[in-house]
Amino acid sequence: MSNFSRTGRSAAAALLLTLSLAEPNALSAQMGEIGAGTSLTPTSGWANPARLPNANGHLVMPGLGGLSITAFHTGPRHGEVVSDEGLININGLLDGLDPLEHVVTDVVVPMLGFGFRAGPRWAFHYSSSARVEQRTSYPRDLLTLAWRGNAHPDLIGTRISLDGLGVYAQAYVDHALSASVELPKHNVRIGMGAHYLMGLGAVNTLTSRVGWETDPLDYAWTFDGALDVRAAGIPVDLNALDSIGLDAFSSPAPMETPIASGASIDLGLIWNPAPEWQIEAAATGLGSIRWDNLATAVRLDPQSFRFDGIDLLEALSAENDSAGTGSSATEEMLDSLANSWTPDWGGDATFTSSPMRRLYVSARYAPVERFAATVFLARKTAWDVHFYSAGIGAEYRFGNVLSLHVLGQSFDAEQWLLGGGFSLRAGPVRWSLSTSNALPLLAYYDHNTLNFSTSVNFEFGWRKQGDDSRKKNGSDSSSKRRRNRGTSNTGGNL
Repeated sequence: MSNFSRTGRSAAAALLLTLSLAEPNALSAQMGEIGAGTSLTPTSGWANPARLPNANGHLVMPGLGGLSITAFHTGPRHGEVVSDEGLININGLLDGLDPLEHVVTDVVVPMLGFGFRAGPRWAFHYSSSARVEQRTSYPRDLLTLAWRGNAHPDLIGTRISLDGLGVYAQAYVDHALSASVELPKHNVRIGMGAHYLMGLGAVNTLTSRVGWETDPLDYAWTFDGALDVRAAGIPVDLNALDSIGLDAFSSPAPMETPIASGASIDLGLIWNPAPEWQIEAAATGLGSIRWDNLATAVRLDPQSFRFDGIDLLEALSAENDSAGTGSSATEEMLDSLANSWTPDWGGDATFTSSPMRRLYVSARYAPVERFAATVFLARKTAWDVHFYSAGIGAEYRFGNVLSLHVLGQSFDAEQWLLGGGFSLRAGPVRWSLSTSNALPLLAYYDHNTLNFSTSVNFEFGWRKQGDDSRKKNGSDSSSKRRRNRGTSNTGGNL
């Protein structure tokens, strides 16, 4: 771990303590943000639809909704490659890589949101947000090839696999409407959300297979592979695609209207088996977007090509032939390679993609009114690649204005993350700030995960804790209030 001064440690510890403050029940919203992506902001639309807000109503205004950013790299961290003395261990880097590594980002910009309770059992919520989701994957052999070379004793005579190299990205606007209802006889609250997804642009690598083998006897190269990349919303002049170049992409134009549409649903459940216990489960992002407008495709059918080398004497003779004997051996080789690996730009380019999907389950124990502890399991899926997380957290509420929580989780079985946040309420305004990984504040070189979320909400009809206890059936109301404490948040802001 990187070293820094005592003063720096004290300042970082103080900042970490500040980030430990969180709103009521924000812990259940933040847990799994990396692995499951459970939303911290109601305007992002991906929270458990069964959650119930504290306030009778809330409103998120355009420009004040906040921002949520999640980014992580599954490969080795800086501290695993660079020693405290500054020595770089490249072989250690290569040994620490999985066959296929990923860089994932997920950005949410809330635009509008509101919700309200309808009687004692029903609640409704609407949100509109812009999302950008991206996964870039690269194979371990790509870095191995760059460092050791194709003729290295460990690589020569074997197929160097670049399979899986690809980019997956999409931008869309999400309009979400959710409703939840309480089933009193079963101590269960269920919810369902429906999303209309307006696609703005996407890139999807459906097939990416490339191999390179060097013959140990004559050093001849054999290439094999196949490619199928689809894109939508990227202006491309197909008539200019007679060769692989950038001329066809020289005049991009901004998208004025959505070019694709899709739909997805969210399912959520909250069960109170006992006054102190709560079980929560949710599945979000169950749907897809169909990109069939302004879509293009680059395809390369499965094939192979063998390059036996260049006859240097023949090449020099052709180049120095003043009479002009036609193309040189080098040009002939390049022409042969181009003819063997001619991409296909035509055909149907329609494709589908899915929003990042999330599965989440947790158990919450609240022995007293102001304190609760939670354990959880979560899974986040980005273009058919799954990322898992498991952890435990605790939260404590200071009156009705300020509360705090801390969260620790194991992400992707390789990283331990420590997070927290705060929520401050002043009249009808509540400001929330949280992170699932505050450890980079202490040693930012040793962690390759970033998570940050902030939002501003306006709350209406908010009641102080204890109001229900003054009802006629005080004891029954108190028990019911304790059972429903965990359902009093739509996504970490109420």
